[in-house]
Amino acid sequence: MENNKTKPGKFLTRALIILAILIGAELIFGLLSYLLGETFPGKFASNGYNMIINRLLVVASWVIGFKIMYGWCKKQNVLQGFFDLTFNLRVVILILIAIALHLGDNLLLYRDITPQAVGEYSYYVSNYSVVQGSIVYFLQVFYYIFEALLVLLMLSLFQLAGEIKFNKQYIPWGGIAIALTWGALHFMHGFTAGIYSLIVSLIIGIIYIAGKKYFIPAFVMILLLFFI
Repeated sequence: MENNKTKPGKFLTRALIILAILIGAELIFGLLSYLLGETFPGKFASNGYNMIINRLLVVASWVIGFKIMYGWCKKQNVLQGFFDLTFNLRVVILILIAIALHLGDNLLLYRDITPQAVGEYSYYVSNYSVVQGSIVYFLQVFYYIFEALLVLLMLSLFQLAGEIKFNKQYIPWGGIAIALTWGALHFMHGFTAGIYSLIVSLIIGIIYIAGKKYFIPAFVMILLLFFI
């Protein structure tokens, strides 16, 4: 087996492949929605069936993409502790910090702590039917879960590449990298959204390092972005 310590580039490459999986699925199936009569690249389809098809295909692509990339990591004998579900005081404290940060920014920016998940479900049900809206919401939950998994796997590989290249383990290379990639993509939703995503990406990277690379704190931090 090759010495991973001399090959930071292969981890960087895999991290960028994950980014391509995230973006590619959205673009390809967003185009499909457009061909079915939707605006492109609109976030939500006006037709419930189109939205169900879109989310089903995107989630399926991300599930397959995650399986392939995580399988590569296992084969290369890296990130063996990726799904480490260690639950200790450090993990609990970081989870509480993550929740407090999200609630705090909601109060600061929107003066509201109503979970985003509640608003999305109401939107789907009111714009589609109760049945279609519920199905879309169910798929949207898996959409968020696998986006969070892919982002965390990408962050982990970026972090590993940075540590190998620069031999500095306490710098959040992963957070910096996802800020400049996944985070920067949110400038498409406006300047404020872009700046917010850059800052949050860095915080996720810091929590990943502070949590000794345990799975739970960073995953919760990412997931809360979608649900709170």
